[in-house]
Amino acid sequence: MTKRALPGAALVLLAVATIATPGAAGGFLTFVLGPDGVVYSWKADDTDLLPLPPSLAHLADHPVNDLAISEDSGKAVVLPVASRRAGTRRNRLEGSAVVISSPTTAAPPAILNQITFEGDGRRVAVSGDGRFAYVLAILALPDQAGGEVRARLYALDLDEGRVLASTQLDSPPSAVALEPAGTRLYLAYPGRIQTYTTHPLAQSWHYRSPGANRGLCFPPHGAVLYSVRRDRIARFDPEVIAGRKPEERQRLQDDATAVTPLPFAADSLLFSRDGNLAVASGSGDGLAFFDPRTGTVVTTRWDGAGSETSREVRPFYFGRSPGDLVVAIFPEKRVRTVAPPVSLIEADAKNPQLSNDVKEISYNQSSPPAISDTPKPEAAPSPAATPQPSPVPAAAEPPEVPLVVAGRLSGRIDAVRAIVIYGPGSIVREQARAVPDADGSWRIPLPAPGTYRIVPMGEGARPVRSEPNFHTLEVKDRGVTGLDFRILGTS
Repeated sequence: MTKRALPGAALVLLAVATIATPGAAGGFLTFVLGPDGVVYSWKADDTDLLPLPPSLAHLADHPVNDLAISEDSGKAVVLPVASRRAGTRRNRLEGSAVVISSPTTAAPPAILNQITFEGDGRRVAVSGDGRFAYVLAILALPDQAGGEVRARLYALDLDEGRVLASTQLDSPPSAVALEPAGTRLYLAYPGRIQTYTTHPLAQSWHYRSPGANRGLCFPPHGAVLYSVRRDRIARFDPEVIAGRKPEERQRLQDDATAVTPLPFAADSLLFSRDGNLAVASGSGDGLAFFDPRTGTVVTTRWDGAGSETSREVRPFYFGRSPGDLVVAIFPEKRVRTVAPPVSLIEADAKNPQLSNDVKEISYNQSSPPAISDTPKPEAAPSPAATPQPSPVPAAAEPPEVPLVVAGRLSGRIDAVRAIVIYGPGSIVREQARAVPDADGSWRIPLPAPGTYRIVPMGEGARPVRSEPNFHTLEVKDRGVTGLDFRILGTS
């Protein structure tokens, strides 16, 4: 990603994003998005970043906010900086997602589609099969009077070239990640990681994650979420979390199953292709290799570190099993390789029984760091050692979500007399209703499977102004929470 900052809480961006596309003539081709907003290309064994191939010349003339690739299909999505659409009432921002094919031995990469939407696309996550993409867009920036930032989340069908669904966000997140299964999105905010279901696109439960969540990622084909919290890496193992007792959850202020200190402030985490090694990086030239199975961290620097010239070093590719790490150096646009620490490779060879399926990390007997200045991993903070913040709803994993649909009102709560659910398959047939509690919380017993619309209603069954105006919910076999409304007033 570029250093283009998001407003509000989302102030931190990754400086570089990459995609690797196998099958190009003469070896795989990799695209690297630099901190200057320019997309470069790189082929194996090259020592410099190069301009895009002629088949992608259309992108070369436009600064880019973000890019991502589908893990299995090789299809890439690029978010160019939005332009102002002339002739419209408010001169609105018009953004787009450009879909790129993988290069092959017979053809170079090509632009397959361009999907337009309102707003400036800042983040994108792509499903593993290359069918869907999810875009965070900024619709409007704060005005001089201090107005709110308007942000929206879009679901795109890359094959059909259209917007499938969208939902308004209260504020823009600092990072977006899609779980490998493609069923849930994770949005990083200060103090929490909010989840959204993808079918339908609806807000769901959240993890409590204290501090600034600067980057989110999953290992390849893994189910464990990792969040970079400046000088820490937080691990969220869904099976461990689901196994916690309700009283234990209520005591915790952090839902992470493990927290590992880093020797510097980082904003990104890149996994090797086998998921057994990762590297954390920040805005400088420091790199920290991380073994997710033991929590061991080993710091290293590239050969040119120590120069008085300010440089940014960003990792973008791991060789196989796990192989050397390839990094891009800016502003020189040079490429170098960094060998993983021998201590981590030897530990991996001596412990073949370790796998990405490790559920809980015991930090009382963790492997010692390979160098003396590496901090030891620490357990997630205990309630006794953590100041008690204002109460927040406890995170809930799908197996423990009660058989209800539920949410909370904020803003002009007094204007709402009932929450009404219509359906199934109808926007006029009332299925059920609930009166909100004094704190704005509400819940309705889980109805039969089907598609429903949920609407806040005022006095005399009159609609109220709210964000969003309504929720559309597809009920299957489990409840859904987090269906919140911000009430703006009466119509």
